[in-house]
Amino acid sequence: MAEFRILSLDGGGSWALIQVKALIDLFSGKKDGSDITGHEVLKHYDLVVANSGGALTLGGLIKNWPLAQILDMFMNPADRGRIFVPATFFADPFAHLTGLAGVGPKYSAKAKLQGLRGLLGPVGDKFVTDVPAMVGAGYGGRPVHVVFCAFDYDLNRERYFRSDTASLAASRSAALPVTIAQAIHASSNAPVNYFDAPASGPLLTRFWDGAVGGYNNPLLVGVVEALANAVTYNTDRASIKALSIGTANVALPLSQGSPGEDPDLVAHRDNSSILSDVKKWQPASWTIRRMRPRFTLT
Repeated sequence: MAEFRILSLDGGGSWALIQVKALIDLFSGKKDGSDITGHEVLKHYDLVVANSGGALTLGGLIKNWPLAQILDMFMNPADRGRIFVPATFFADPFAHLTGLAGVGPKYSAKAKLQGLRGLLGPVGDKFVTDVPAMVGAGYGGRPVHVVFCAFDYDLNRERYFRSDTASLAASRSAALPVTIAQAIHASSNAPVNYFDAPASGPLLTRFWDGAVGGYNNPLLVGVVEALANAVTYNTDRASIKALSIGTANVALPLSQGSPGEDPDLVAHRDNSSILSDVKKWQPASWTIRRMRPRFTLT
């Protein structure tokens, strides 16, 4: 039986450029990403699962950009600025006041969706279910399916946006018919210190980043998807192979003051105070929550 290949793309915001560089190293003969397109990469796999920053990478692959262009999306301040748009004072005045203490959103969720649609063009307005037909046959001649992870703000549970609406891993609730841009928007909408509101839109309810449900690394989602649909996908447990790349753990090492140490690549000690303790408590509580997997499949 032919291998069933899964590509898992972690969250981590703009750190997802590491994913693109890894894909360039794996698939680009020129090692600059100019000679390999997104669909050519996707055809090496049968299933691609993504969360947050990884969802942005997957969007570029579905768009069929050369890997060099996907990398530029993260490296170029203008492109990055279309996704990470500063939140305005008038949208949430209280959040701006708490921001003085380092707690509160920095970016506009509404503007992010507009930016994603602008970057992806007509592809962004296609449905997630259209992806297999857009990409064509993948490894072993199977359709290439995708899954975007998100967290349902109202139902307080992880939700998945699948291209395979017949998936046996799905719950009995009706699948949400969302566009590619909306799926990326929901998956990449980190709460509290990042975006100012849950992701929403004409076809969406309200969503936070899939990391809130414990899937910053979405590999488990991909493996369960493959096992649940083993007969349909003509695979079995022994044939499943997975490549998981990204930044599910984005903790920086503590500064040691060593010669040549880059101050942007280490964590710095804070003075103990009420304000610093409040700042530490909020991200820590969210991290604990997002690391607790929810195994309810939707």
